[in-house]
Parts: sequence; structure tokens; C-alpha cells
Amino acid sequence: MLLENLRLLKTDMEVKQWTISSFMFTYRQVEYVVLVNLFVGQEKKQMNLHC
Repeated sequence: MLLENLRLLKTDMEVKQWTISSFMFTYRQVEYVVLVNLFVGQEKKQMNLHC
């Protein structure tokens, strides 16, 4: 599955009760930084249309 690693990260964050994780990876010689936020409780997502 294409996003299986992201699913594993989400599960790991839930087990450890973490809410934010970040990691770097390189794809086709371009470095990316990924920030992942696990929303909990009544917290709501805010859309950022400037990305």
C-alpha cells in the first residue's frame, strides 16, 4: 500500500500518545520535511490554503 508507512506512524503515535511527529526523506534527489499531527479529543483541523 502506498501510504502504509504513514499508517504505521499514526498507530505508533497513538500507542505512545504523541501528537506531533516529523521526519525527513529524500525522493528523486529532493529532500522533504514531513510534519504529522495526530488530532485528539475536541481538537479540530485548520486548512492552510497557502501551501
